Amino acid sequence: MLQNEPPAARLVAQVRGRGRPGDRTATTSARSGSLRCGILGVTGTHSEAPPEGEFCALRLRVANPDPAFHTFVAARQRLAGVEPPRDAPSGFAMAVRRQHDQVELGGQNVLEVELWYDVPKGAPVSGVRLSGDSDPEGFQSDQTVAHAPDGVLVPLTPAR
Repeated sequence: MLQNEPPAARLVAQVRGRGRPGDRTATTSARSGSLRCGILGVTGTHSEAPPEGEFCALRLRVANPDPAFHTFVAARQRLAGVEPPRDAPSGFAMAVRRQHDQVELGGQNVLEVELWYDVPKGAPVSGVRLSGDSDPEGFQSDQTVAHAPDGVLVPLTPAR
């Protein structure tokens, strides 16, 4: 858990990718997470560093409701309101915090991840664009899940 995590920073979202193609808000269901920005440094077991701008840390619960394995890719989770490439997780901060770039999630499993972003100071973060995979929908299915290439926007205001 992030230290001093304010309850007001909680968000509710899980992106499963089901819905009509092109529907950018399709099928969100309740899970928990939090976003904090204005963090002045990152500390891990063997390193610490200041950001180029400021760090934002997102804690997100990822659920796999399918019986098959699915891969969660950190780099696909983008902050809204921040220009590329700074909208993607910071590889350096993620390494300091010992967070994987991607995780294979077993069937019916839930995982909590920390995503660290190095954004310009005072960046107008307005949410997160969450993206899942585009694997077949379920066991023995050949139907591909409707996929939003830019992710599904979950609006939120970060705690600072």
